[in-house]
Amino acid sequence: MPQRTPTPVILEPEYIEGFRQIYEEKIVFNKTLGLKLVSVTPEGVVARMLREPAAREAFGAFMEKRKPDFSKL
Repeated sequence: MPQRTPTPVILEPEYIEGFRQIYEEKIVFNKTLGLKLVSVTPEGVVARMLREPAAREAFGAFMEKRKPDFSKL
């Protein structure tokens, strides 16, 4: 039996934009952290967080299981 060459998967721009909107804008915690998608491919997603003081406090509070204290910013 002949071997088949795998067909490359191409994500449509509309799909990537919808995915970005969900993860950057609709998920409130991601929006608070300033999560931004760098790349979306069939192999995986690369994202980064903004390094604003409010985002750092929100993430730190989440990791420490405490309420964030934005008054000190």
